Amino acid sequence: MGCPGPDSLFPLRAHERRMADSWTEASEEARRGGFPLVFHDLDRKIYGACRREDDCGHFSRGCFVSHRAICMRAETDPVEMAEKEATFLKEHPEFVEEHER
Repeated sequence: MGCPGPDSLFPLRAHERRMADSWTEASEEARRGGFPLVFHDLDRKIYGACRREDDCGHFSRGCFVSHRAICMRAETDPVEMAEKEATFLKEHPEFVEEHER
């Protein structure tokens, strides 16, 4: 499954993503690795760099389990990324709440 567009939610393949601890680190990793997108995997609480065709999730007992992730263009300023993420989560609390039930 691919990303429908920049600044979207989408899955990433765990084996292909680059891990980071913040939007800033994810942006740096994207620049170093030539990745066009960065993400925040809300389920694993990690950030990283990725390609449009990557999926976010893991395998459990042979089944792929998708993760909730926020994806943005790598060239976006990390401060703007954090602001966009905070705005999205404020406007869509069900994105987090549904998972916590």
